Amino acid sequence: MENKTGVIWVRVSSEPQALGYSPEVQREALETACKQRGIKVVKSYVVAESAKTSEKRKSFKEMLEFVRTESIPFLVVKNTSRLTRNYRDMFTIEELVEKDNLSVFLVDEGRVISKTSSPQDRFLFRILGAVYQQENENRGVMAREGMIRRAQKGKLPHIAPFGYRNVDGEIIKIEEEAALVPWIFEAYASGDHSLETLRDEIERKGFRLSQRGVQEILKRSCYYGYFLFAGQMYPWNQEPLISKDLFDRVQLRLTQACTSPHKNSRKWFAFKRFLRCGYCQSSITAEIQSGLTYYRCTYGKSYNHGRCPQKYFREEEIDEIIASEIGSLEVDRQWIEELKERLRTDSRTEDRLVENEKKRLANELTRLRNRSMKLIDGWADGVLNKEQYKAKQSEYSARMAQVEEDLKSLDRTNLKYKEQGAEILDLLRHFPEYYRKADLKSKQALLSVCLDQLILRSDQYQISWKPPFDMLFPLALIKSQERGE
Repeated sequence: MENKTGVIWVRVSSEPQALGYSPEVQREALETACKQRGIKVVKSYVVAESAKTSEKRKSFKEMLEFVRTESIPFLVVKNTSRLTRNYRDMFTIEELVEKDNLSVFLVDEGRVISKTSSPQDRFLFRILGAVYQQENENRGVMAREGMIRRAQKGKLPHIAPFGYRNVDGEIIKIEEEAALVPWIFEAYASGDHSLETLRDEIERKGFRLSQRGVQEILKRSCYYGYFLFAGQMYPWNQEPLISKDLFDRVQLRLTQACTSPHKNSRKWFAFKRFLRCGYCQSSITAEIQSGLTYYRCTYGKSYNHGRCPQKYFREEEIDEIIASEIGSLEVDRQWIEELKERLRTDSRTEDRLVENEKKRLANELTRLRNRSMKLIDGWADGVLNKEQYKAKQSEYSARMAQVEEDLKSLDRTNLKYKEQGAEILDLLRHFPEYYRKADLKSKQALLSVCLDQLILRSDQYQISWKPPFDMLFPLALIKSQERGE
């Protein structure tokens, strides 16, 4: 039985709806055409997306995928312009016509584009697609020229900033919001606020803005009377809300906030990897404001169905918490020897395990190589065809590469384990003194070996250490209790 199912595609754009492009008019016309042709409509798409570019047409892609997977033979649209206005989508439609036997029914044009269509109809379909593509490009040029003319008249050619609204083609001031703009600039320029805390203060004043929204306000030159468009500055026909000097001071601070104290890594922070929030269990992140490093919760999870109450921590505060914990450590020679013996025992056990694993991997590598060598015989004897031979050869090559990498990894891991353990133990006797004198890079390297996690909860914290260093602090506590301290 012949499959006469179809999908209706209705697209609404900015064109005058009185010309017959409203969704109701389009859909009614397409349903009537389907009845006349005996096409059963299984799904209708009514969308308001631009057909200018292919990348942003989410609904269009969903429709094509439905047509392809469900083997729908008919796609019914009002005309070519409602279907596509760019080359890429045109080629996609033609591919469906060729490979999936799709028939595109263009109701207004009275044509069906299918594999059996005349060359003239197929050619006209492509020509119309090219015409609409060119039309879009011309619209873009004209729109940009219009925006430049608007800018030359002192009018913003884009969406109004905070404190203003677009109303009937003009920009009007919203007094309550505009009055807040100078305070936002002054507050940030003072250095008393990060973007995060400034956003919180703005919210307390009754205005909801994202951190990015606050940053966008601070970058807007239009507030001092000039705006940038197409690489050129234009005077704005609105009264300035701030001075040029205040704007420049804010830009300097924003630039400093993005500057890392470490040249080799812009986003390097000494303690970030060790920290976790004690309220909502989210990770702790860091940012630089006015040359100072602050650590804060990422707010990745809610706390008691609300915002996490975690405070900001200066980097110096984090450093002092860790230093004070390390300062309570007391290590004598006997403890050092006990720990070294434990590491030597662990190392010997690790060596045995590593050697056993290396033998197993070496045997596996030999087995794979033998099998790989036999493949050529299988191909030569006709047991495997060329495609099977290539597939198996590729599989064995990938597995051998993985085994070789595992062998190298075992050597690196065991060597690193021994070197780090011996180095840290040699430093343990003067551990607190060494930590306080070290720079941030050295502190992070030291903590990466011995510190497991630091959980922060406002003025309280909980710290945990990696084995075998976790035994040092209980021992130090017992020792001090024995001395009656």
